[in-house]
Amino acid sequence: MIIYPQLTEMKVKGYSNLRGPAAWTILILGLMLISWGCFWRKQPFLYPRGPIFPLKIKAEIGFPGTPQKKLIKQGDYLFWTTQEGELFAYQLSQQKMSWHFSFPPSPVSLLAHEEDKLYWGDGQGQIRCFNLTGEKIWQRDMGGELRQPVVVSSGHLYALVGRRQVIALNGDEGQILWSYSFPEDIQAGPATAAPYVVVGDEKGTLYILNQAGKLYFTFPLKKKISSSFFLLQDRCYFSTADNHYCALDLRRQKILWQVNLGGEVFGEPINWEKKIIVPLWSGVVFCLQSKSGEIKWWRPLPGRTDFSPALAEDQVLISSQSSSVVSYLLPSGQLKGTMDLGYTLKSNLVWVEPDLYLLAEDEQKDESFLVELEKEVKVTLRAEPPSPQTLGEEIKIIAEAVGFYQPEYEFYRAWQKEGEKEKKKGEEKKEKRKEEKKPTIVTEEIVQPFSSVNSWTWYPEQTGKYVIRVVVKDKQEKAEAQLEYVIKEKKAEEKKEKISKGRS
Repeated sequence: MIIYPQLTEMKVKGYSNLRGPAAWTILILGLMLISWGCFWRKQPFLYPRGPIFPLKIKAEIGFPGTPQKKLIKQGDYLFWTTQEGELFAYQLSQQKMSWHFSFPPSPVSLLAHEEDKLYWGDGQGQIRCFNLTGEKIWQRDMGGELRQPVVVSSGHLYALVGRRQVIALNGDEGQILWSYSFPEDIQAGPATAAPYVVVGDEKGTLYILNQAGKLYFTFPLKKKISSSFFLLQDRCYFSTADNHYCALDLRRQKILWQVNLGGEVFGEPINWEKKIIVPLWSGVVFCLQSKSGEIKWWRPLPGRTDFSPALAEDQVLISSQSSSVVSYLLPSGQLKGTMDLGYTLKSNLVWVEPDLYLLAEDEQKDESFLVELEKEVKVTLRAEPPSPQTLGEEIKIIAEAVGFYQPEYEFYRAWQKEGEKEKKKGEEKKEKRKEEKKPTIVTEEIVQPFSSVNSWTWYPEQTGKYVIRVVVKDKQEKAEAQLEYVIKEKKAEEKKEKISKGRS
Protein backbone atom coordinates (compact mmCIF):
# COMPACT_ATOMS: atom_id res chain seq x y z
CA MET A 1 0.00 0.00 0.00
CA ILE A 2 1.45 3.38 -1.04
CA ILE A 3 0.86 6.32 1.31
CA TYR A 4 1.30 9.71 -0.26
CA PRO A 5 2.97 12.34 1.96
CA GLN A 6 0.49 15.07 1.04
CA LEU A 7 -2.29 13.04 2.58
CA THR A 8 -0.74 13.33 6.01
CA GLU A 9 -1.68 17.03 6.09
CA MET A 10 -5.30 17.93 5.47
CA LYS A 11 -6.80 21.40 5.30
CA VAL A 12 -10.55 21.42 5.64
CA LYS A 13 -12.55 24.62 5.31
CA GLY A 14 -13.65 25.78 8.75
CA TYR A 15 -11.17 23.60 10.59
CA SER A 16 -7.50 23.90 11.46
CA ASN A 17 -4.88 21.78 9.74
CA LEU A 18 -4.89 18.12 10.74
CA ARG A 19 -1.45 16.65 11.31
CA GLY A 20 0.10 13.70 13.05
CA PRO A 21 -2.05 10.95 14.69
CA ALA A 22 -5.41 12.54 13.78
CA ALA A 23 -4.55 12.63 10.07
CA TRP A 24 -3.31 9.07 10.14
CA THR A 25 -6.49 7.90 11.88
CA ILE A 26 -8.72 9.54 9.26
CA LEU A 27 -6.57 8.12 6.46
CA ILE A 28 -6.70 4.57 7.82
CA LEU A 29 -10.46 4.73 8.39
CA GLY A 30 -10.97 5.99 4.84
CA LEU A 31 -8.86 3.21 3.37
CA MET A 32 -10.74 0.63 5.44
CA LEU A 33 -14.08 1.91 4.16
CA ILE A 34 -12.84 1.78 0.57
CA SER A 35 -11.51 -1.77 1.09
CA TRP A 36 -14.79 -2.94 2.58
CA GLY A 37 -16.71 -1.38 -0.30
CA CYS A 38 -14.54 -3.20 -2.82
CA PHE A 39 -14.93 -6.43 -0.88
CA TRP A 40 -18.71 -6.32 -0.91
CA ARG A 41 -18.83 -5.32 -4.57
CA LYS A 42 -16.74 -8.35 -5.45
CA GLN A 43 -18.86 -10.83 -3.51
CA PRO A 44 -20.28 -13.42 -5.94
CA PHE A 45 -24.00 -13.93 -6.30
CA LEU A 46 -24.90 -16.87 -4.07
CA TYR A 47 -27.65 -18.94 -5.68
CA PRO A 48 -29.39 -21.19 -3.12
CA ARG A 49 -28.01 -24.68 -2.88
CA GLY A 50 -29.81 -27.77 -1.71
CA PRO A 51 -33.31 -28.93 -2.66
CA ILE A 52 -35.67 -26.15 -3.69
CA PHE A 53 -39.38 -26.72 -3.11
CA PRO A 54 -41.84 -27.34 -4.64
CA LEU A 55 -40.53 -30.55 -6.17
CA LYS A 56 -41.80 -32.63 -9.06
CA ILE A 57 -41.10 -36.15 -10.30
CA LYS A 58 -38.44 -36.00 -13.01
CA ALA A 59 -38.13 -39.73 -13.72
CA GLU A 60 -39.45 -43.11 -12.56
CA ILE A 61 -37.20 -46.11 -13.19
CA GLY A 62 -39.15 -49.32 -12.68
CA PHE A 63 -37.70 -52.57 -11.37
CA PRO A 64 -39.16 -55.92 -10.19
CA GLY A 65 -39.68 -56.77 -6.54
CA THR A 66 -40.22 -54.87 -3.29
CA PRO A 67 -37.27 -52.70 -2.23
CA GLN A 68 -35.70 -52.96 1.18
CA LYS A 69 -35.32 -49.80 3.20
CA LYS A 70 -31.80 -48.67 2.26
CA LEU A 71 -30.67 -46.71 -0.81
CA ILE A 72 -26.96 -45.83 -0.98
CA LYS A 73 -24.79 -43.75 -3.27
CA GLN A 74 -21.23 -44.78 -3.94
CA GLY A 75 -19.21 -43.23 -6.73
CA ASP A 76 -21.31 -42.81 -9.87
CA TYR A 77 -23.92 -45.34 -8.74
CA LEU A 78 -27.02 -45.82 -6.64
CA PHE A 79 -27.48 -49.29 -5.10
CA TRP A 80 -30.34 -51.10 -3.39
CA THR A 81 -31.64 -54.60 -2.67
CA THR A 82 -35.11 -56.16 -2.76
CA GLN A 83 -36.96 -58.60 -0.52
CA GLU A 84 -36.90 -61.09 -3.40
CA GLY A 85 -33.08 -61.20 -3.44
CA GLU A 86 -31.93 -58.76 -6.12
CA LEU A 87 -29.19 -56.14 -6.03
CA PHE A 88 -29.68 -53.26 -8.48
CA ALA A 89 -27.14 -50.69 -9.66
CA TYR A 90 -28.20 -47.45 -11.33
CA GLN A 91 -25.52 -45.34 -13.03
CA LEU A 92 -26.12 -41.63 -12.48
CA SER A 93 -24.01 -40.26 -15.34
CA GLN A 94 -25.71 -42.55 -17.89
CA GLN A 95 -29.14 -42.32 -16.23
CA LYS A 96 -29.84 -46.02 -16.65
CA MET A 97 -29.72 -49.36 -14.88
CA SER A 98 -26.14 -50.58 -15.07
CA TRP A 99 -26.22 -54.11 -13.62
CA HIS A 100 -28.01 -56.38 -11.17
CA PHE A 101 -27.32 -59.58 -9.27
CA SER A 102 -29.60 -62.29 -7.83
CA PHE A 103 -29.01 -64.01 -4.47
CA PRO A 104 -30.99 -65.98 -1.83
CA PRO A 105 -33.31 -63.43 -0.18
CA SER A 106 -33.10 -62.36 3.45
CA PRO A 107 -34.74 -59.55 5.48
CA VAL A 108 -31.27 -58.44 6.65
CA SER A 109 -29.73 -58.21 3.15
CA LEU A 110 -29.10 -54.48 3.45
CA LEU A 111 -26.02 -53.06 1.79
CA ALA A 112 -22.92 -51.86 3.59
CA HIS A 113 -20.22 -50.02 1.68
CA GLU A 114 -16.76 -48.58 2.09
CA GLU A 115 -14.64 -46.93 -0.58
CA ASP A 116 -15.20 -48.94 -3.80
CA LYS A 117 -16.72 -52.07 -2.25
CA LEU A 118 -20.25 -53.32 -1.51
CA TYR A 119 -21.06 -55.92 1.16
CA TRP A 120 -24.21 -57.81 2.11
CA GLY A 121 -25.33 -61.12 3.51
CA ASP A 122 -27.98 -63.46 2.07
CA GLY A 123 -30.55 -65.96 3.28
CA GLN A 124 -28.09 -68.88 3.20
CA GLY A 125 -25.50 -67.25 5.45
CA GLN A 126 -23.25 -66.14 2.60
CA ILE A 127 -21.53 -62.75 2.63
CA ARG A 128 -20.58 -61.26 -0.71
CA CYS A 129 -18.26 -58.45 -1.70
CA PHE A 130 -18.63 -56.74 -5.09
CA ASN A 131 -16.96 -53.76 -6.67
CA LEU A 132 -19.02 -50.90 -8.05
CA THR A 133 -19.13 -52.27 -11.59
CA GLY A 134 -20.63 -55.63 -10.54
CA GLU A 135 -17.56 -57.85 -10.33
CA LYS A 136 -17.55 -60.27 -7.39
CA ILE A 137 -14.39 -59.91 -5.30
CA TRP A 138 -15.08 -62.63 -2.74
CA GLN A 139 -17.82 -64.73 -1.13
CA ARG A 140 -17.72 -66.28 2.35
CA ASP A 141 -19.94 -68.95 3.95
CA MET A 142 -20.48 -67.89 7.58
CA GLY A 143 -21.75 -71.28 8.70
CA GLY A 144 -25.01 -70.04 10.15
CA GLU A 145 -27.96 -67.67 9.78
CA LEU A 146 -27.21 -63.95 9.60
CA ARG A 147 -29.35 -62.10 12.15
CA GLN A 148 -28.48 -58.46 11.46
CA PRO A 149 -27.20 -56.49 8.46
CA VAL A 150 -23.41 -56.61 8.15
CA VAL A 151 -21.48 -53.45 9.05
CA VAL A 152 -18.09 -52.20 7.90
CA SER A 153 -15.52 -49.79 9.29
CA SER A 154 -11.81 -49.21 8.64
CA GLY A 155 -11.57 -52.19 6.32
CA HIS A 156 -13.16 -54.65 8.79
CA LEU A 157 -16.53 -56.34 8.28
CA TYR A 158 -18.72 -57.54 11.19
CA ALA A 159 -21.62 -60.00 11.10
CA LEU A 160 -23.96 -61.47 13.73
CA VAL A 161 -24.13 -65.22 13.00
CA GLY A 162 -26.80 -67.17 14.80
CA ARG A 163 -28.03 -65.53 17.99
CA ARG A 164 -24.82 -65.12 19.99
CA GLN A 165 -21.75 -64.97 17.75
CA VAL A 166 -20.11 -61.98 16.11
CA ILE A 167 -17.54 -62.70 13.40
CA ALA A 168 -15.08 -60.17 11.97
CA LEU A 169 -13.70 -60.43 8.46
CA ASN A 170 -11.09 -58.67 6.39
CA GLY A 171 -13.03 -56.42 4.01
CA ASP A 172 -10.55 -56.76 1.15
CA GLU A 173 -10.30 -60.54 0.98
CA GLY A 174 -13.07 -61.96 3.18
CA GLN A 175 -10.71 -63.78 5.57
CA ILE A 176 -12.10 -64.43 9.06
CA LEU A 177 -10.12 -62.39 11.60
CA TRP A 178 -11.81 -63.38 14.85
CA SER A 179 -15.09 -64.43 16.43
CA TYR A 180 -16.65 -63.68 19.81
CA SER A 181 -19.43 -65.65 21.50
CA PHE A 182 -21.75 -63.92 23.96
CA PRO A 183 -23.55 -65.52 26.93
CA GLU A 184 -26.99 -64.21 25.94
CA ASP A 185 -28.93 -63.71 22.70
CA ILE A 186 -27.99 -60.52 20.87
CA GLN A 187 -30.69 -57.86 20.58
CA ALA A 188 -28.77 -54.96 19.01
CA GLY A 189 -25.66 -54.56 16.89
CA PRO A 190 -22.98 -55.13 16.01
CA ALA A 191 -22.23 -51.45 15.40
CA THR A 192 -18.77 -50.11 14.78
CA ALA A 193 -16.69 -46.98 14.54
CA ALA A 194 -12.96 -47.24 15.10
CA PRO A 195 -11.77 -48.42 17.54
CA TYR A 196 -15.04 -49.79 18.99
CA VAL A 197 -17.45 -52.64 18.25
CA VAL A 198 -20.68 -52.47 20.30
CA VAL A 199 -23.20 -55.26 20.88
CA GLY A 200 -26.25 -55.36 23.17
CA ASP A 201 -28.00 -58.47 24.47
CA GLU A 202 -31.67 -59.07 25.21
CA LYS A 203 -31.18 -58.52 28.96
CA GLY A 204 -29.87 -54.99 28.44
CA THR A 205 -26.12 -55.55 28.79
CA LEU A 206 -23.81 -53.72 26.40
CA TYR A 207 -20.51 -55.30 25.32
CA ILE A 208 -17.80 -53.03 24.03
CA LEU A 209 -14.99 -54.73 22.10
CA ASN A 210 -12.05 -53.35 20.18
CA GLN A 211 -11.56 -54.09 16.49
CA ALA A 212 -9.20 -56.92 17.34
CA GLY A 213 -12.03 -58.78 19.13
CA LYS A 214 -10.86 -58.08 22.72
CA LEU A 215 -13.46 -57.06 25.31
CA TYR A 216 -13.00 -53.54 26.68
CA PHE A 217 -15.83 -53.64 29.18
CA THR A 218 -19.47 -54.57 29.73
CA PHE A 219 -22.15 -52.12 30.77
CA PRO A 220 -25.28 -53.53 32.50
CA LEU A 221 -28.00 -51.11 31.47
CA LYS A 222 -30.76 -53.51 32.63
CA LYS A 223 -33.20 -52.13 30.07
CA LYS A 224 -34.33 -53.63 26.79
CA ILE A 225 -32.34 -52.00 23.99
CA SER A 226 -33.70 -51.19 20.53
CA SER A 227 -32.08 -52.85 17.55
CA SER A 228 -29.73 -50.05 16.44
CA PHE A 229 -26.70 -48.22 17.79
CA PHE A 230 -25.21 -44.98 16.53
CA LEU A 231 -21.51 -44.41 17.24
CA LEU A 232 -19.94 -40.96 17.13
CA GLN A 233 -16.38 -40.44 18.33
CA ASP A 234 -16.26 -41.87 21.89
CA ARG A 235 -20.03 -41.94 22.35
CA CYS A 236 -22.64 -44.59 21.63
CA TYR A 237 -26.27 -43.50 21.18
CA PHE A 238 -29.24 -45.86 21.44
CA SER A 239 -32.89 -46.01 22.46
CA THR A 240 -34.60 -48.25 25.00
CA ALA A 241 -38.00 -49.88 25.19
CA ASP A 242 -39.13 -47.32 27.81
CA ASN A 243 -38.73 -44.58 25.14
CA HIS A 244 -35.50 -43.07 26.45
CA TYR A 245 -32.66 -42.04 24.19
CA CYS A 246 -29.26 -42.49 25.83
CA ALA A 247 -25.64 -41.50 25.29
CA LEU A 248 -22.93 -43.80 26.65
CA ASP A 249 -19.39 -42.43 27.00
CA LEU A 250 -17.26 -45.34 25.79
CA ARG A 251 -14.00 -43.91 27.08
CA ARG A 252 -15.23 -43.09 30.61
CA GLN A 253 -17.68 -46.02 30.68
CA LYS A 254 -20.65 -44.02 31.95
CA ILE A 255 -24.03 -42.78 30.77
CA LEU A 256 -23.69 -39.11 29.83
CA TRP A 257 -27.37 -38.40 29.54
CA GLN A 258 -30.76 -39.88 28.77
CA VAL A 259 -33.89 -38.10 27.63
CA ASN A 260 -37.44 -39.37 27.19
CA LEU A 261 -38.43 -38.81 23.54
CA GLY A 262 -41.66 -40.77 23.66
CA GLY A 263 -40.63 -43.48 21.20
CA GLU A 264 -37.96 -45.88 19.98
CA VAL A 265 -35.39 -45.42 17.23
CA PHE A 266 -35.01 -48.10 14.54
CA GLY A 267 -33.35 -46.00 11.83
CA GLU A 268 -29.83 -44.60 11.90
CA PRO A 269 -29.51 -40.98 13.13
CA ILE A 270 -27.11 -38.56 11.47
CA ASN A 271 -24.57 -36.10 12.86
CA TRP A 272 -24.66 -32.37 12.09
CA GLU A 273 -22.46 -29.72 13.75
CA LYS A 274 -22.31 -31.26 17.26
CA LYS A 275 -25.97 -32.23 17.02
CA ILE A 276 -27.70 -35.45 16.08
CA ILE A 277 -30.90 -35.75 14.06
CA VAL A 278 -32.92 -38.63 15.51
CA PRO A 279 -36.00 -40.05 13.70
CA LEU A 280 -38.44 -41.96 15.91
CA TRP A 281 -40.45 -44.95 14.75
CA SER A 282 -43.54 -43.20 16.14
CA GLY A 283 -43.25 -40.47 13.46
CA VAL A 284 -41.34 -37.62 15.11
CA VAL A 285 -37.87 -36.24 14.41
CA PHE A 286 -35.70 -34.67 17.12
CA CYS A 287 -32.59 -32.50 16.94
CA LEU A 288 -30.47 -33.09 20.05
CA GLN A 289 -27.26 -31.56 21.32
CA SER A 290 -24.87 -34.49 21.06
CA LYS A 291 -22.95 -33.76 24.31
CA SER A 292 -25.83 -32.82 26.58
CA GLY A 293 -28.96 -34.36 25.07
CA GLU A 294 -30.68 -30.96 25.07
CA ILE A 295 -33.62 -30.90 22.65
CA LYS A 296 -33.00 -28.11 20.15
CA TRP A 297 -36.21 -28.76 18.22
CA TRP A 298 -38.63 -31.49 17.29
CA ARG A 299 -41.13 -31.86 14.44
CA PRO A 300 -43.87 -34.34 13.45
CA LEU A 301 -43.48 -36.54 10.37
CA PRO A 302 -46.16 -37.73 7.92
CA GLY A 303 -45.79 -41.33 9.13
CA ARG A 304 -43.73 -43.86 11.02
CA THR A 305 -40.12 -44.11 9.94
CA ASP A 306 -37.11 -46.40 10.23
CA PHE A 307 -35.28 -44.59 7.41
CA SER A 308 -32.14 -42.57 7.97
CA PRO A 309 -32.44 -38.79 7.41
CA ALA A 310 -30.42 -37.11 4.65
CA LEU A 311 -28.42 -33.89 4.83
CA ALA A 312 -28.48 -31.53 1.86
CA GLU A 313 -26.70 -28.21 2.46
CA ASP A 314 -28.76 -26.43 5.16
CA GLN A 315 -31.63 -28.92 5.17
CA VAL A 316 -32.47 -32.30 6.67
CA LEU A 317 -34.76 -34.41 4.47
CA ILE A 318 -36.80 -37.27 5.85
CA SER A 319 -38.97 -39.96 4.28
CA SER A 320 -41.43 -42.10 6.17
CA GLN A 321 -43.82 -44.96 5.62
CA SER A 322 -46.26 -42.61 3.95
CA SER A 323 -46.34 -40.92 0.54
CA SER A 324 -44.71 -37.64 1.59
CA VAL A 325 -41.17 -36.34 1.99
CA VAL A 326 -40.44 -33.38 4.26
CA SER A 327 -37.53 -31.00 4.65
CA TYR A 328 -36.59 -28.92 7.69
CA LEU A 329 -34.07 -26.11 7.88
CA LEU A 330 -31.02 -26.47 10.07
CA PRO A 331 -30.58 -25.37 12.77
CA SER A 332 -34.04 -23.87 13.39
CA GLY A 333 -36.24 -26.83 12.42
CA GLN A 334 -38.43 -24.58 10.29
CA LEU A 335 -40.38 -26.45 7.62
CA LYS A 336 -38.68 -25.88 4.27
CA GLY A 337 -41.05 -27.89 2.10
CA THR A 338 -43.06 -31.05 1.66
CA MET A 339 -44.15 -33.16 -1.29
CA ASP A 340 -46.69 -35.94 -1.70
CA LEU A 341 -45.45 -38.40 -4.35
CA GLY A 342 -48.63 -40.44 -4.49
CA TYR A 343 -46.59 -43.62 -3.85
CA THR A 344 -45.62 -45.43 -0.65
CA LEU A 345 -42.06 -44.47 0.22
CA LYS A 346 -39.66 -47.38 0.70
CA SER A 347 -36.25 -45.89 1.48
CA ASN A 348 -34.20 -42.99 2.71
CA LEU A 349 -33.59 -40.01 0.45
CA VAL A 350 -30.27 -39.49 -1.36
CA TRP A 351 -29.18 -36.00 -2.43
CA VAL A 352 -27.23 -35.88 -5.71
CA GLU A 353 -27.09 -32.20 -6.56
CA PRO A 354 -29.38 -30.87 -7.94
CA ASP A 355 -31.79 -33.82 -7.61
CA LEU A 356 -33.15 -36.19 -4.98
CA TYR A 357 -33.58 -39.96 -5.25
CA LEU A 358 -35.55 -42.52 -3.26
CA LEU A 359 -37.32 -45.85 -3.66
CA ALA A 360 -41.11 -46.02 -3.80
CA GLU A 361 -43.89 -48.49 -4.51
CA ASP A 362 -47.31 -48.24 -6.13
CA GLU A 363 -49.06 -50.76 -3.91
CA GLN A 364 -52.24 -50.86 -6.00
CA LYS A 365 -50.35 -51.80 -9.17
CA ASP A 366 -47.63 -53.75 -7.32
CA GLU A 367 -44.91 -51.74 -9.07
CA SER A 368 -41.65 -50.39 -7.64
CA PHE A 369 -39.62 -47.40 -8.78
CA LEU A 370 -36.42 -45.52 -8.29
CA VAL A 371 -37.85 -42.00 -8.24
CA GLU A 372 -35.85 -38.92 -9.24
CA LEU A 373 -37.13 -35.59 -7.93
CA GLU A 374 -36.22 -32.12 -9.17
CA LYS A 375 -37.35 -28.62 -8.33
CA GLU A 376 -40.45 -27.49 -10.16
CA VAL A 377 -39.97 -24.43 -12.37
CA LYS A 378 -43.14 -22.89 -13.74
CA VAL A 379 -44.97 -19.64 -14.29
CA THR A 380 -48.70 -18.95 -14.35
CA LEU A 381 -50.41 -15.79 -15.53
CA ARG A 382 -53.80 -14.49 -14.45
CA ALA A 383 -55.82 -11.33 -14.92
CA GLU A 384 -57.99 -9.35 -12.53
CA PRO A 385 -60.73 -8.98 -13.63
CA PRO A 386 -60.81 -11.94 -16.04
CA SER A 387 -61.46 -11.65 -19.79
CA PRO A 388 -63.54 -10.32 -21.49
CA GLN A 389 -63.84 -6.69 -20.41
CA THR A 390 -64.90 -3.44 -22.03
CA LEU A 391 -62.89 -0.32 -22.73
CA GLY A 392 -62.25 1.95 -19.77
CA GLU A 393 -61.58 -0.82 -17.26
CA GLU A 394 -58.35 -1.13 -15.29
CA ILE A 395 -56.86 -4.61 -15.67
CA LYS A 396 -54.08 -6.10 -13.55
CA ILE A 397 -51.95 -8.88 -15.02
CA ILE A 398 -50.27 -10.97 -12.31
CA ALA A 399 -47.47 -13.53 -12.76
CA GLU A 400 -46.90 -16.25 -10.17
CA ALA A 401 -43.57 -18.08 -10.38
CA VAL A 402 -42.20 -21.07 -8.47
CA GLY A 403 -38.70 -22.54 -8.52
CA PHE A 404 -36.94 -19.17 -8.89
CA TYR A 405 -34.62 -17.22 -6.62
CA GLN A 406 -34.95 -13.43 -6.77
CA PRO A 407 -36.85 -13.61 -10.08
CA GLU A 408 -37.29 -10.76 -12.57
CA TYR A 409 -40.37 -10.33 -14.75
CA GLU A 410 -40.79 -8.83 -18.22
CA PHE A 411 -44.27 -8.31 -19.68
CA TYR A 412 -45.21 -8.27 -23.38
CA ARG A 413 -48.42 -7.39 -25.20
CA ALA A 414 -49.54 -8.28 -28.72
CA TRP A 415 -52.81 -7.06 -30.26
CA GLN A 416 -54.93 -8.99 -32.71
CA LYS A 417 -57.74 -7.50 -34.80
CA GLU A 418 -60.06 -8.96 -37.38
CA GLY A 419 -58.99 -8.70 -41.03
CA GLU A 420 -60.96 -6.24 -43.18
CA LYS A 421 -64.03 -7.75 -44.81
CA GLU A 422 -64.01 -7.66 -48.58
CA LYS A 423 -67.32 -7.35 -50.46
CA LYS A 424 -66.44 -8.34 -54.01
CA LYS A 425 -69.28 -9.60 -56.19
CA GLY A 426 -69.22 -13.25 -57.10
CA GLU A 427 -66.99 -14.22 -54.15
CA GLU A 428 -68.06 -17.37 -52.43
CA LYS A 429 -69.44 -17.06 -48.94
CA LYS A 430 -67.09 -19.76 -47.69
CA GLU A 431 -64.04 -17.79 -48.82
CA LYS A 432 -65.50 -14.63 -47.30
CA ARG A 433 -65.88 -16.38 -43.94
CA LYS A 434 -62.26 -17.56 -44.08
CA GLU A 435 -61.10 -14.04 -44.84
CA GLU A 436 -63.18 -12.59 -42.05
CA LYS A 437 -61.76 -15.01 -39.47
CA LYS A 438 -58.14 -14.44 -40.39
CA PRO A 439 -56.63 -12.14 -37.73
CA THR A 440 -53.97 -9.52 -38.20
CA ILE A 441 -51.39 -9.70 -35.41
CA VAL A 442 -49.85 -6.44 -34.38
CA THR A 443 -46.16 -6.70 -33.51
CA GLU A 444 -45.50 -7.74 -29.92
CA GLU A 445 -44.11 -5.00 -27.68
CA ILE A 446 -42.51 -4.84 -24.26
CA VAL A 447 -44.86 -3.06 -21.89
CA GLN A 448 -42.82 -3.53 -18.71
CA PRO A 449 -39.09 -4.34 -18.85
CA PHE A 450 -37.40 -6.80 -16.50
CA SER A 451 -37.87 -5.89 -12.85
CA SER A 452 -38.72 -7.53 -9.54
CA VAL A 453 -42.38 -6.46 -9.93
CA ASN A 454 -44.56 -9.47 -10.79
CA SER A 455 -47.58 -7.53 -12.06
CA TRP A 456 -48.49 -5.06 -14.78
CA THR A 457 -51.44 -2.67 -14.71
CA TRP A 458 -53.09 -2.19 -18.09
CA TYR A 459 -55.53 0.45 -19.38
CA PRO A 460 -56.60 -0.81 -22.83
CA GLU A 461 -57.39 1.84 -25.41
CA GLN A 462 -58.59 -0.31 -28.32
CA THR A 463 -60.89 -3.26 -28.68
CA GLY A 464 -59.66 -6.60 -29.97
CA LYS A 465 -58.00 -9.79 -28.88
CA TYR A 466 -54.73 -9.40 -26.99
CA VAL A 467 -52.01 -11.88 -26.10
CA ILE A 468 -50.24 -11.02 -22.86
CA ARG A 469 -46.94 -12.79 -22.20
CA VAL A 470 -44.48 -12.79 -19.31
CA VAL A 471 -40.89 -14.00 -19.22
CA VAL A 472 -39.44 -14.84 -15.80
CA LYS A 473 -35.77 -15.44 -15.15
CA ASP A 474 -33.16 -15.64 -12.43
CA LYS A 475 -29.46 -16.51 -12.53
CA GLN A 476 -30.15 -20.14 -13.49
CA GLU A 477 -33.72 -20.56 -14.66
CA LYS A 478 -36.02 -19.10 -17.29
CA ALA A 479 -39.69 -19.75 -18.10
CA GLU A 480 -42.66 -17.98 -19.66
CA ALA A 481 -46.45 -18.04 -19.80
CA GLN A 482 -49.16 -16.24 -21.74
CA LEU A 483 -52.88 -15.64 -21.78
CA GLU A 484 -55.43 -14.24 -24.22
CA TYR A 485 -57.57 -11.28 -23.28
CA VAL A 486 -60.51 -9.78 -25.16
CA ILE A 487 -61.47 -6.09 -24.99
CA LYS A 488 -64.88 -5.35 -26.47
CA GLU A 489 -67.07 -2.34 -27.15
CA LYS A 490 -69.48 -1.12 -24.53
CA LYS A 491 -73.07 -2.04 -25.21
CA ALA A 492 -75.41 0.74 -26.42
CA GLU A 493 -77.29 0.67 -23.11
CA GLU A 494 -74.03 1.19 -21.20
CA LYS A 495 -73.10 4.13 -23.47
CA LYS A 496 -76.51 5.79 -22.99
CA GLU A 497 -76.31 5.31 -19.22
CA LYS A 498 -72.84 6.90 -19.20
CA ILE A 499 -74.07 9.87 -21.29
CA SER A 500 -77.12 10.40 -19.07
CA LYS A 501 -74.97 10.32 -15.96
CA GLY A 502 -72.67 12.89 -17.53
CA ARG A 503 -75.59 15.28 -18.31
CA SER A 504 -77.07 14.97 -14.85
